[in-house]
Amino acid sequence: MMPRRSSSRDYQALLEIIDNVYSSPDRSTMLLATFEKLEKWIGISSAVYLPLDVERGAFHMTGSVNYHIDDAAFRSFFATYAPAHPLVLEKLHLTTVNESLRLTDHVPASRLPETEWGRDFQPTIPIFYEVSANLGHQGALIASLALHRKRHEKDFTGRDIAMLNVLLPHFSRALRHIALLESLEMTHDRIRSKLSGLGLTAREREVAALAIGGLSNQEIAARLFIAEMTVKDHFKNIFRKLDIRRRGELAVRALGLRLPERLAESGKPRR
Repeated sequence: MMPRRSSSRDYQALLEIIDNVYSSPDRSTMLLATFEKLEKWIGISSAVYLPLDVERGAFHMTGSVNYHIDDAAFRSFFATYAPAHPLVLEKLHLTTVNESLRLTDHVPASRLPETEWGRDFQPTIPIFYEVSANLGHQGALIASLALHRKRHEKDFTGRDIAMLNVLLPHFSRALRHIALLESLEMTHDRIRSKLSGLGLTAREREVAALAIGGLSNQEIAARLFIAEMTVKDHFKNIFRKLDIRRRGELAVRALGLRLPERLAESGKPRR
């Protein structure tokens, strides 16, 4: 839902960012492009994306994305200063989802330099004002996002917060989708690796891997840009080479896996 009193410029910027979020091929590309647009639109000096280990209550450096932050300062955050962040001290990085939190709403700007975070870490980037948000999908936390401004710049406004809150659910859904695609691709690569050495051609291994992954003949044809009849011909060769009679035997015979019931229950390929 668009915030009230949003300008046509804000509306257009939101649409552009949302379009980018859903069309980016990977997490890093999506986040860096978004940070760049936010820098031009609402004004930020730096930003970070931090994968979250909810059980440990800690951030992961692996998979993190940083924008305009020195690598040494970024590493020191994980090594030393993450627990000193005021919102982490209040455990707000584990208790809010898809809601923007302005740092100065929890620690007044006049008191920030007195904290370990404001005294020892912020000047190393340098940053001062910050808005953070925990990204989550269907109640499950995924990561934290933080946008920064320098001390001589103005704090984030209510309008900035409202616009970010529109974007947060889109970030979360897109990140969840990207994670699922990455997981499927990793599984697909492992299956193809296991299929090697069975006397199948490269194309037959690709067809077999997609079939084991649950795709129908029509879906395999669309993925590989070939005719559905060609897919059927590949299956004939695969069955002959592996000495099997039906698609339901493919994973069991070739990989020692069990197919989902919806594929194993029928001896005929899905159509």
